[in-house]
Amino acid sequence: MGVTVVLAQVAVEVGLAFVVHALSRRQEPALRAWIEASTVGTLSRHHEVALLNALLAPSGERIDDDDALWRRFREHVNRRNAFLHRAELPTADAARESLQTCEEFQVRLLRLGRLAAQALDAKTRADIRAAALDALRTEKRADET
Repeated sequence: MGVTVVLAQVAVEVGLAFVVHALSRRQEPALRAWIEASTVGTLSRHHEVALLNALLAPSGERIDDDDALWRRFREHVNRRNAFLHRAELPTADAARESLQTCEEFQVRLLRLGRLAAQALDAKTRADIRAAALDALRTEKRADET
């Protein structure tokens, strides 16, 4: 059952890596490099959660806004750590809870990542349109003089 808990966490970490990479690609180059060099592994450290929430901010939500799911995810991480670091075997029910929790967490993570990416892409398109309109205004003023 311990392997089940660990594999559920691996799936979450792959999803995290995907979302962080996808959202960091939409940042300025210097910020992108810093984000890519940062780690958002297990979300067990405050700065990992803060970085993920900053990336997800355009979605209007935070990964830890769903209190019940966040609490269950933290319990799962503790279960995973207990198995890996102290060889404490989870029960079959606990392993099933980890699988269910990680699946729900992954769905939430990918949904928020998609919403954030769409918001960033829309802002980029709006910025491009605004820059094009500014260029047209500048050209029009130049033609009038």
